[in-house]
Amino acid sequence: MRSFKQFVMRVLSFHRRPNIQKLNFSTPIFVEASLVKTMIRYAARRSVQELSIHARFNKCLEFARCLFSCKSLTALCLSGIFYENLDQVLGFPGIEIILS
Repeated sequence: MRSFKQFVMRVLSFHRRPNIQKLNFSTPIFVEASLVKTMIRYAARRSVQELSIHARFNKCLEFARCLFSCKSLTALCLSGIFYENLDQVLGFPGIEIILS
């Protein structure tokens, strides 16, 4: 698992453009919540427009606070994740949210 996390972080570190139009993360294996939180923070800093996460956890994931203030985000697609503070995200009328 550690090498997978290092791989993902390395791929993200090589992205040099200031903005990300779409970030899609999908994996069939269980991942650490810290990896997904790091990816969300990275995407928010890069003004992501569409964020799609398909992953599995063995515990609830609390959304990173930066997601709530990401003005560029227009679409959020989530699957396989249990959420603690989803009600805060659902309050954003400009975001199309797909949960499965």
